[in-house]
Amino acid sequence: MSSSMDHRVLALAGVAQALQQVRRIAETGHSEAATVRTAMDSVFRVDAASPEAVYGSAAAVAPGLRLLHNYFRNQAQDDVLP
Repeated sequence: MSSSMDHRVLALAGVAQALQQVRRIAETGHSEAATVRTAMDSVFRVDAASPEAVYGSAAAVAPGLRLLHNYFRNQAQDDVLP
């Protein structure tokens, strides 16, 4: 995979991860602090050279990568997703 594609996938994973937490907060009033911190910190890193720099590391968006992996393998645990 090209570096550009890697960057796009990591960015999409970060967005998916953040949206999952927004939904979790809306439904339960609770969230995972580390995941929310990653999302909030990313808002202020607008001049970063790469998604890794935005999120701190690729590992920080691992939950989002798992979400995407499951979604594209039609194994999503979410009935609301198309």
